[in-house]
This record gives sequence, structure tokens and C-alpha cells, in this order.
Amino acid sequence: YTYWVNSWIGFRIISLINFTSKMKRCCGRLPSITGFCSPEYPAGNTGVGPMGEGERIVVPSGLGSVHTYMGWQMITSPTSLQYKLRQEAGMNFDAEGFGRIGDRYVIACTTTFGGIGDYVDFYKENGQVLKCIIGDIKNQHDPGCNKWGHLNGTCIIEFVVDKSTWYPRHPNPGTTSCHPEWRSNITMAVNRGNFWG
Repeated sequence: YTYWVNSWIGFRIISLINFTSKMKRCCGRLPSITGFCSPEYPAGNTGVGPMGEGERIVVPSGLGSVHTYMGWQMITSPTSLQYKLRQEAGMNFDAEGFGRIGDRYVIACTTTFGGIGDYVDFYKENGQVLKCIIGDIKNQHDPGCNKWGHLNGTCIIEFVVDKSTWYPRHPNPGTTSCHPEWRSNITMAVNRGNFWG
């Protein structure tokens, strides 16, 4: 099992014995670890999340200011909804390498905010709205992940990006050199429907 670990001398791979058989893709933001991930998806995630269209979830204060990323090409299970969404919508990227379906950013988040294919608008304290579509689900069994996201909810949104241009090293969204305006807490999420209707 491997993690990409960021160090001052570059990237190195560290094997973690008996950590979990689910570890697969690596991405994200921590001072030393750049991510957690799982190729196995929550059972019963049919693409219909807990919120119906127009419903909202108020996010507790102080969460959602950190954003991570994962390569869209890391979704490899042909029987998953993640794969089906990418096949049906197309694997499209904007000029910066963010995965896009229509005018929405493709993201991973916990099932608190919905299921695969759900359109979710995330409202930030600074007034910005990130229009997203859920393309992958964060593993809530990862260490430090709760119902809101990784880092005990500090990281709600994980952007789905072009692996070929973002790896092995790219600044995280919401940092000084990549959309610094996004480094603001998330206050609310609103469901705007689903890709499949």
C-alpha cells in the first residue's frame, strides 16, 4: 500500500503495512501526507444522496477551507457509478486541468452531501459559490475523516483533476498559487438535482 509523501527534497513513496487494503489513489493536502483514498465505494450509493433537489445542509462553522485533489484517471472500476458517470459525461478538463461536467467542477466528497452524479452548490463565507457535481465519494473510514470530510471536516471538497498535468506535484486548490480565493470556510451546501435526472 502506498502514500505519496511530500518532503522538502521531493516526493517519495512509503509503504504502509497493514494500514488498509483499500488504499489506492493518492492526493490531497497535509503538511506531510498528500492524500487518502479508496477504490471501494460505499454500498448502496445509487447516486441519490440524502438531500433532494433544492434541499440544503448547513455546515458547522470552521469547516471546508482546505481543498485537495485526485486524478480522474484513478477511477478504474468499470462497474462503479463513478466510472459510469465519467463514461457518459466524458472526461473533460478545463484549461487549468479541473474535471468539468458542463459548468460544474467534478469533485469527491462524503455521502453527507449526496451521491454520484448529484449537482451540489457549496457556499463559502466569502460569498463565493462553487458549482460542483459529485464524481467520487470520500472514504469516511479513513483516519481523520468524519461525515463532513477529511481532516475532521476541514477538507470537504476534493477536486477531480487531470492526473497527467497535476501529478506528481501541483499546488492544492485554495493555496496562494492556485485559486487563493477558495480558502474560505464552507457554510452551506444545496442540492441542485442529478446528472441522471
